[in-house]
Amino acid sequence: GVSDCASPHAFTDVMRLRPPVGNVWTRMAAADTQVGKYIIKKGSLVSPSPYNVHHDPSIWPNPDEFRPER
Repeated sequence: GVSDCASPHAFTDVMRLRPPVGNVWTRMAAADTQVGKYIIKKGSLVSPSPYNVHHDPSIWPNPDEFRPER
């Protein structure tokens, strides 16, 4: 309802669904690093994607749904 859209949770779920920034945090690995099953070699550029993280179904059930109650 309308009251759901006025909650602070509605704002945070909108930011999760449509993050206002892209892959802007590119960094260079200072040393060989393992992240989960991945090896990141020293000197590699890493650019995390907020959109991909916020739409990962292993983190957010039904990630494409607007659900301010999360």
